[in-house]
Amino acid sequence: MDVVKIAINRDYGSFCLSDEAYSFVAKKKGWLHVCDNETNYWIDNSEYLYDVDIARNDPALIQCIETLGSAASGRYSDIKIVEIPSDVDWYIEEYDGLEHVAERHRTWR
Repeated sequence: MDVVKIAINRDYGSFCLSDEAYSFVAKKKGWLHVCDNETNYWIDNSEYLYDVDIARNDPALIQCIETLGSAASGRYSDIKIVEIPSDVDWYIEEYDGLEHVAERHRTWR
C-alpha cells in the first residue's frame, strides 16, 4: 500500500521550522532564505512564503525533517512525520498548536 508522509507539530505552540530547516528547504526548492529580526521566510518569484505556507506533504519539507530530525523543529514545536494511506482525503486538525492528521468526512447542515 502506498503512503503519504505528512509533517505535523506534536507539541503545544505552533508549527515552526528552525533556521537550519528554512535553509535546507530553500536550497532544495531554489528559494531565497531570509532571516530578518528572528523572522524566517522564503522568497520565490517575489512572493514571500512562511513555514505555514508550505504544503505539509511537500517532498522538500519531508526530506528536511527526515534528514535533520529534531533540529528541523523551531521554537515551540516538535515536528514529526505521520504516514497515512495515500487514498485518504486528509487534513490537519489542531488545538493550541498540537496537531494530528484526520480523515475528511462529508457533513451536511
